[in-house]
Amino acid sequence: MNVPNTVIVVPTYNEVDSIEPLVNRLRATGIKGIGFVVIDDGSSDGTFSKLQKIASDSTDYFKIIQRHRKKGIGSAYVEGFVAALQSGAQYIVQMDADLSHPPERVKNLVKGLVHADVVSGSRYVDGGMMDSRCGFSRILTSKFGNYFIRKLLGLNIKDATSGFKAYKRFVVETINLREFRINGFGFQVEMAYKCSRRGHTIVEIPYVFEKRNAGRSKFSAGIIFEALVKLVLLRIRG
Repeated sequence: MNVPNTVIVVPTYNEVDSIEPLVNRLRATGIKGIGFVVIDDGSSDGTFSKLQKIASDSTDYFKIIQRHRKKGIGSAYVEGFVAALQSGAQYIVQMDADLSHPPERVKNLVKGLVHADVVSGSRYVDGGMMDSRCGFSRILTSKFGNYFIRKLLGLNIKDATSGFKAYKRFVVETINLREFRINGFGFQVEMAYKCSRRGHTIVEIPYVFEKRNAGRSKFSAGIIFEALVKLVLLRIRG
């Protein structure tokens, strides 16, 4: 496979209906040297077979990491980032497989790396928002959670929990991925915290978070509780 310039890292768990449209829409953006690293956590709906078919037909760099059970999004991103570095990519993008993150905005994330080390898609800067179909309680929980996290960790970004980001290669290289303590959605916060602590420039650009149209959301009260407890410990330990 050719060495990619920009690798898109995507964890999957039962995303058979959305993964091919996601890949097709990303390819249609015209990002030069695009490649893919997909980490599948033992999907039972045929996602892995779909990925094999996409990979066999692909002329892009396309790597599948198959994990035989659900291990969590944090550890999936760790494995995905390691694989992206091994591919030789200069830019690494992380995003969800369920089309909640608009593929058409990825090109803007990558362009932003000309002037920043990290570019984060944000629901809470001007022009960004959450789809109203997500429901009032989830929107409120997300906004309150982000406010609490910013105050707790001293982060100067408005959407600390965003999982829609682009990094320059050297940023990921400076972070010991094997030392991450949070495996749920709090991984996004820990990554932002580590980038901030190392002095990397983080810029936020707006996007609209879409309610997923296929599959089931992994967002739950248990995941939130785990993240908040571990974030408090992260702040205490520095």
